[in-house]
Amino acid sequence: MNNKTPRKPHIVFYFSDTGGGHRSAAEAIIEAVHLEYGQKVTTEMVDFFKDYAPVPFNHAAEMYPYLVKVPQIWRASFHATDGRARARLITATLWPYARRAARQLVSSHPADLIVTVHLLRIRSL
Repeated sequence: MNNKTPRKPHIVFYFSDTGGGHRSAAEAIIEAVHLEYGQKVTTEMVDFFKDYAPVPFNHAAEMYPYLVKVPQIWRASFHATDGRARARLITATLWPYARRAARQLVSSHPADLIVTVHLLRIRSL
């Protein structure tokens, strides 16, 4: 007879403490998942910028409070990244630089489902 307990599905939430309530969003979703499914699933939160992003992006959370206090920088960064074409250009440009860190992130936190509550797009690794 097989006494092996079936493995619970594991959900990993990628977030970043870079403002905008990303941590709060992840925590709210996790709470809702556990209310719906109880202990049938496991969850994990990973601050991908702090723990995996290459320099200087790994300092995003530390820089964020200063950036929001300078409206000109905030406005410029918003406009530089606003829109699908700009986002794709930035992703294509930065992906070669970030690929190794993304692979490490995904391999270090195996998941049945990945939920991101931040503007993050994992391309094919």
